[in-house]
Amino acid sequence: MQAATSSAPADGQSPSRAWIHRSVGALGVCVLLVHFTITLIYLNPISVVGLASRGRVVEYMEPYFRQRWSLFAPDPPLFNRRLDYQCEVDGEIGPWKSRTGGLLDAHARFRFGPSHRMRRYEQAAMSAMIGVKDPVLDEIIAGKDSAPQAQREAIELRLAQLTADKIQGSKATYELSADYCREEIGEPDRVRFRLTTETIAPFSERDNPDWAPEQEIFVAEWLAPSQFDGLTEQAAQYMRDYLAGVEVSGERGAEP
Repeated sequence: MQAATSSAPADGQSPSRAWIHRSVGALGVCVLLVHFTITLIYLNPISVVGLASRGRVVEYMEPYFRQRWSLFAPDPPLFNRRLDYQCEVDGEIGPWKSRTGGLLDAHARFRFGPSHRMRRYEQAAMSAMIGVKDPVLDEIIAGKDSAPQAQREAIELRLAQLTADKIQGSKATYELSADYCREEIGEPDRVRFRLTTETIAPFSERDNPDWAPEQEIFVAEWLAPSQFDGLTEQAAQYMRDYLAGVEVSGERGAEP
């Protein structure tokens, strides 16, 4: 009597299971390639392609994959940011307060815990409001008047998108400030916040006694919590108005 033989591969996997494993692996490689391609465009906004597709790229990358090309530079720019908030409760305006310093101290002692999560949330709110500092993009914007028309139009579109992003991003900062007010005092009638950005001495200037930090301060207007949701529509309306203006300018330029 002849013994029955098995048609299974030597490694014990059926052909169909091996095909599934190969397909999943190939799909994972494709996803990584697409992700790194988008990341490359995100980190290099100099080209016309990068500027033209910036809106969709930013939607994909932020806030979870946010990063800066300058992190890989030999002497990257560094900044300190502080969020201050002010509450108006029952018609009484309180003093400016801040939790940034306390969160930083707690995070330095305990890398994992509530302070770490709150610090990340506060950082995300500030970044959503004022964006990421990019000296190269600043130089491109400063020289846009001498750039070719296609690149100039792409830069102007990016500036409009940045403005709309800041309007939309301010909603998260307002909501965080209102939560701070509720925890400390009670339900606020109105809140506002102040963002302070200060440069840190780069490594190349560590021994320069004449180096002085640059400071930028942004103070938001007073808003009631019921007005926060309106910021989303305000950002969308800003982009609609900008695109409508571009369309009108294009029609005028096309006239003989």
